[in-house]
Amino acid sequence: MNKDLSKTLSDIGVNAKRASEVLNIASSEQKNSFFDFAIKAIQDDRHAILEANKIDIKQAEENNKDAAFIDRLSLDKDRIEGICKTLKEINQLINTFAI
Repeated sequence: MNKDLSKTLSDIGVNAKRASEVLNIASSEQKNSFFDFAIKAIQDDRHAILEANKIDIKQAEENNKDAAFIDRLSLDKDRIEGICKTLKEINQLINTFAI
């Protein structure tokens, strides 16, 4: 693994740990507000997200990424709605198991 990738993965791990510490002390109301905000932001910015994704796909193609990679990278209206649906489901699970 190259040094840059190793550092990036390490940073992601550190940030995930910090996020989990914040989430552990956040109230259900705060968590619900976060998910509501995230879902609304994704829905409101759908067009900008899709435009930025076109650029990502073009760059992936220019870098000779394989079709499977490009498919995983590709977003459309249904995939964005799927992301929002998944966020709602995660929030419901968190609320289900909240003590």
